Amino acid sequence: MKGVSEMIVPKMTYILMSSGLDCNLACRYCYHGVVSSKLEKALPMSSEILSKIIKGASEISLDSTFLWHGGEPLMAGLSHFEEAIRLQKMTLFPGKVINILQSNMTLMSQRRAEFFVRNGFRVSTSLDGSKESHNANRIFPWWVWQLRPCNEGCFLL
Repeated sequence: MKGVSEMIVPKMTYILMSSGLDCNLACRYCYHGVVSSKLEKALPMSSEILSKIIKGASEISLDSTFLWHGGEPLMAGLSHFEEAIRLQKMTLFPGKVINILQSNMTLMSQRRAEFFVRNGFRVSTSLDGSKESHNANRIFPWWVWQLRPCNEGCFLL
């Protein structure tokens, strides 16, 4: 068996950070709504768990990429991401730390946008083709089309 000094250390590790199953949309093709409606509401990820994941990431590779995903990760609240950044800054990483947020953008606010830009988050969203196609598939639970709020969230960045 190889000693620690002889082990191959991955250059980059991707850590999928699920912010929970909650989502503010009811997309026709998404399994999150079906799954989350059958489960009890889960508590948000504790600071202790978040800290263990971040510390663990710093120990297993040179560069670490945190992909914040959901449900809809913005439903975790801005304080969740502020805590994550605080913990990342307190942790000694041997290489780069990258944060990527995958969001439907309907909950993006000016304050959140400024935070994500200031902290170097790469923010992504996806559209389902044309306005008609997007609105037919991605709907709020109360049947309001959502392309416009998605676009408004994108323009804040």
